[in-house]
Amino acid sequence: MSNVVSPSSGAFLSHEDQKQLVTWNTTHQDYPFNVLVPQLVAAWAIATPNAVALVDKHEVLTYRELELRSNQIAHFLRSLEIGHEALVGLCLDRSCMMAVAALSVLKSGGAYLPLDPDYPVERLNFMLNDAQAPVVLTKQHYADRLPGGRWQVINLDVDVLPSCPASSPNSAISGTALAYVIYTSGSTGQPKGVEITHDSLLNLVFWH
Repeated sequence: MSNVVSPSSGAFLSHEDQKQLVTWNTTHQDYPFNVLVPQLVAAWAIATPNAVALVDKHEVLTYRELELRSNQIAHFLRSLEIGHEALVGLCLDRSCMMAVAALSVLKSGGAYLPLDPDYPVERLNFMLNDAQAPVVLTKQHYADRLPGGRWQVINLDVDVLPSCPASSPNSAISGTALAYVIYTSGSTGQPKGVEITHDSLLNLVFWH
């Protein structure tokens, strides 16, 4: 009965349980702060170009393919004057294309705005207007979910993009720069955009 602690003592865990709790909560992990997610992907593309990076029910992409495709779209976005912290909407399903698009936005220096294609049109319209995103990357299948607005819609699956370099666009990105904006559920009123920086994204990646 030595492990039983009286509630009146103010402690509800035995000494051994308290030590175990401290062990579980020791989650500190060192990770590199001088690189960001686009640079990490580029490094993997060099180190393991033929390794599988992305898989969905329609295609499989290696790290080399991920790097080249995202670089080309990033250069295209730069030609549309997408640069430092400019928001780009991503109205795409969970697929290789979505991951490529998100990475390309980061490489361009911009920040992406996830738009669930299953959201009501009114919510999508509100988010785009509120965020003032000048460009939306999507598929033709979802084009009717995006009512006309001040944004340019690019259908990645059918639009013929100009031939852009496959090299890195070398955008100057800092850890404090905006990486993406995610909107709250809006259960207590209008949805609010939450801004996430590259440093926070890097922390999340290494936590995963």
